[in-house]
Amino acid sequence: MQADYPDSWEQYLLGIIGSVLLLIIGILLYLLFAPFANYVHENYMYVFAGVLIIVTEIILLFVFMIEEMTNKSNVFSLWEILLFQILLIFVIPFIKKSVGRKTTP
Repeated sequence: MQADYPDSWEQYLLGIIGSVLLLIIGILLYLLFAPFANYVHENYMYVFAGVLIIVTEIILLFVFMIEEMTNKSNVFSLWEILLFQILLIFVIPFIKKSVGRKTTP
């Protein structure tokens, strides 16, 4: 017997669309709302980290969507994704230290 179960790739597509809309809303707020732009300038490293994580999630959701549409082959395992996210968390302080060493004349 075979059953026609609904595919779950639509959920990944909705996640991608939601993440892209979140980035577009953030860009529009930055361009049109001055207090938000000041907040971004004061906390630029945290905003950079958030944008980096959202872009990474978009890429991973796209890969998972393609996996669901094909023969259920696994490109990434859950542990590899968690390891990648943890590495991003540790890379952000190193970037902050390298950018923060500027001296004003």
